[in-house]
Amino acid sequence: MKQGDMISVENAGLEGKFPGIPYLLIITHSCDITNSAEPYLEVLPCHEIPKKDGNKTKGKNPRELHFTVKGDICFSVHAYEKTLLGKSSVGDNAICYSLYSQEQMLQNWLASRYRRQALDDSINKMLNQLKLRDIVTKYCDYLCGIWLSFEEIGKSENTGDYQDFDIKLFFVFDTSDISCEANLAAFEGKILKRLRDRDINEANVSTYCVRDDAFTYREVMDMTFVSLTTYVTMRPLLPDLPKKDGFTLPMP
Repeated sequence: MKQGDMISVENAGLEGKFPGIPYLLIITHSCDITNSAEPYLEVLPCHEIPKKDGNKTKGKNPRELHFTVKGDICFSVHAYEKTLLGKSSVGDNAICYSLYSQEQMLQNWLASRYRRQALDDSINKMLNQLKLRDIVTKYCDYLCGIWLSFEEIGKSENTGDYQDFDIKLFFVFDTSDISCEANLAAFEGKILKRLRDRDINEANVSTYCVRDDAFTYREVMDMTFVSLTTYVTMRPLLPDLPKKDGFTLPMP
């Protein structure tokens, strides 16, 4: 039994405690599962859904996660439904599916509720002005997430405008999708056009469309991350990032 395993409610004899729920997703870390000092498992009820919402896949939404098992069975789990379950009530024969191959994604999603931070009001206003939802929705299945970093330019007097900041927006595309390059190129043109159409000063706001295998761990850890859920119903999380040195920003 490990983190990411799915418990069959029926096989575990838990129908009375979880009526109408077919499976439970184990979110306890695998080390704690094997530790006798931890008597409980943390689980999330899995709700079967007809189809996935791309805004909620790959850990982009901090409150709800959509995923599939066996290729086409879709489920939704909600962070607020976390429940404790005694380890002794679950036998190995109750485990039926597993998200173990997506362990990093699952862990990042679980941590995302505690990694959000506030933005300056002027940056919030600029993001609302961009109306990212209009252009991001079409590509949400192909995006790992959106990252934003910002630094104060250092003016002697803050004007209360986003132009007091040097802002960088990173749109990170999933290379496991065969259409990654085509989607990245198409999106890059759309986001640049949106900046100009909305009269956003490109001297202050830069956009970068990058592959997830070029978005390095070192660069991620040196940046400031914020949730863009308010603007595009997505949550940027750390993907499975390669630990290599150097990251050259592509020219917009």
